[in-house]
Amino acid sequence: KSIDWKVKKMPDNVKRSQNFMSFNEAAKQPTCPFTANRLRTMQKRGELPGIWSGSRFLVNYPLLMQQLEDLSRKAVRAGEGDDEDGTNT
Repeated sequence: KSIDWKVKKMPDNVKRSQNFMSFNEAAKQPTCPFTANRLRTMQKRGELPGIWSGSRFLVNYPLLMQQLEDLSRKAVRAGEGDDEDGTNT
């Protein structure tokens, strides 16, 4: 007896986790500052959190937003000693 290897479509009433999404889905989120192409570039550089599902990369969107928040906080802390003209005295 042969095994049926056909990929079956997920039923409409079963939703995929909202934590992981395609590049296009992530780029369409209102809080995402990146285009889908920028997300692809980040993934190729190893800068994008996510997982491979077969040949498809799924972005871990909550972790991406957390990384952006952390970078923003570091930038603010780094600039706290600067004067208005950008010098650190």
